[in-house]
Amino acid sequence: MPALPDALNQHFRAPRHAGSLAGGARRGAAQNAACGDDLVLELELAAGRIADAAFRARGCSGVIAVADVLCERVRGLSPAEALALDLARAIDELGGLPPARRHALEVCRRALEQACSGA
Repeated sequence: MPALPDALNQHFRAPRHAGSLAGGARRGAAQNAACGDDLVLELELAAGRIADAAFRARGCSGVIAVADVLCERVRGLSPAEALALDLARAIDELGGLPPARRHALEVCRRALEQACSGA
């Protein structure tokens, strides 16, 4: 299996946004049964903007790295702006994912959509 590029590998090895947020956070969850990924994304909103983001994941290196980047990129955005974020482009700017890890983008996108909807 090809390794992650250095920038993404750093997000995988030492994620800065792994963990849980205090009560009241919006949550979104997504899974990928084929790879065994299980992701919970939490967003804390203040004044209509994402003040903080965190995730808990069991899964492949791609899901952990992409979730960490996603948490970093959505801070300060409104939920609508977060949904408009081109996550694939953001990941490609960091060196991209190997084909076998591209599913991480969809897993993270589904969790984000659910968290932004308040479900």
